[in-house]
Amino acid sequence: MENQGGFHISLYGVVRDVVKSLWMVAAAALTGGLLAYSAVQLTYEPQYTSAVIAAVYDAGDADYYKNVEMAAQVADTFNEMLGSEPVRTAIADDLGVETLDAVLRASVRGDTNLIQIAATANNSRTAFAAIQSLVAQFGDLFDESFSEASFETAREPRVPTAASNSMQLGSRMGKAGLACGAAMLLGIVLLSVWRGTARTRREVERCLGLGCLACIPHERNAEPAWMPGQSEVSEAFAQNIGHLRARMELEHELNGRKIFAFTSAVRGEGRSTIAAGAAFALAQSGKRVLLIDADLRNPSQHRLWDLHQDIAEAPTLVDYLQGTADDYRTIDMMKKQGVFVMVHDTACPDSTELLAGERMQTLLRDLCDSMDYILLDTPPVHAAADAAVLLPVVDAAVLVVREDCCGVSALQRAVQLLFARDGGKCLGCVYNDAHAPLLPMRRGGKTAARARRVQNG
Repeated sequence: MENQGGFHISLYGVVRDVVKSLWMVAAAALTGGLLAYSAVQLTYEPQYTSAVIAAVYDAGDADYYKNVEMAAQVADTFNEMLGSEPVRTAIADDLGVETLDAVLRASVRGDTNLIQIAATANNSRTAFAAIQSLVAQFGDLFDESFSEASFETAREPRVPTAASNSMQLGSRMGKAGLACGAAMLLGIVLLSVWRGTARTRREVERCLGLGCLACIPHERNAEPAWMPGQSEVSEAFAQNIGHLRARMELEHELNGRKIFAFTSAVRGEGRSTIAAGAAFALAQSGKRVLLIDADLRNPSQHRLWDLHQDIAEAPTLVDYLQGTADDYRTIDMMKKQGVFVMVHDTACPDSTELLAGERMQTLLRDLCDSMDYILLDTPPVHAAADAAVLLPVVDAAVLVVREDCCGVSALQRAVQLLFARDGGKCLGCVYNDAHAPLLPMRRGGKTAARARRVQNG
């Protein structure tokens, strides 16, 4: 969904985030239950209640409903008397304490003529002693206060053996766990909506107006075992890298383009990995391919190709662009698995000026004669202006978009910054790190077709 302000909400993405984060909801619910358990254990004070139950009769009328009405009147009057200071003081004196640490109250037992006079305290003996004192001292007073009523004891007071206020531990833990789990679930949904990231291939194509050159599936293997042809890499990964290679070869045949820049909106979208994979795939088809690490601020190709120990004393690309090396032919250009790789391992703060200079143009122009393809791994658009300054000297650019990584608005700004003046140089985008759909896939049938539609947007 998309509102008028351009804010994107992907229902599929929200559901997927919720499913992926169910463990967090369960953890929050468990934490809430444990906190409730600790709070109840720390704050719980058992209360004990001892009570006497009496039946109330209207002395002048044996009607049942009249007796029920009389019982309600007696209970109200008793409550006023039991809450008075003289009554509490008299009971405290009888028990030999300064103050009565008990609550006295009277209540009607349901819709009957039975009233209950109870004493509640934090000690069972105190509660029993208080109710015994109350009955012993004020029985005659109650009879005098209600001359029109008669009383018959239905149950004598007893020493309570269990607390009258249950801890309700299970109920409180359940409610706290449910509340914490619901709060975590709401937070996940709000965060998922607020991020507004690109969740599907179709969403990327629709929002950016770019064609998708390849949909690279999520690969669990760690670097550098990502290369197609390695035993650890999945067949789907190799096939989609092959789709990207075929699209670049077709562009070369139709339009003569051979210098391609790979960029992204922000870091972490897999731009360097995709560039290296495309170079490897082109080299496997027998082409002379040069991969240049043009990310002078944060180089990474030397790690991808495991060239830490192979960077020799020969000048690097940075040395040539800075003028330290006069001839580009002295640059250390290593060959790894059929790919010529021009790498460096030092950050360069003035990269924008170097990449926009005449030396970079000369380098690319002269290398075109000896290479079939030249691929540039450029910095992200929003990290520096390096990708924008390189656009005039390359034949085409490829934008790498990682699933659920960058906001749609940031991607749209990146496209505007890159291709506002020369949109013809945009070859398209690569949808990277596409996860499997939530629905289980079966070969054939409606479930598999529906799952494929979900994955492809």
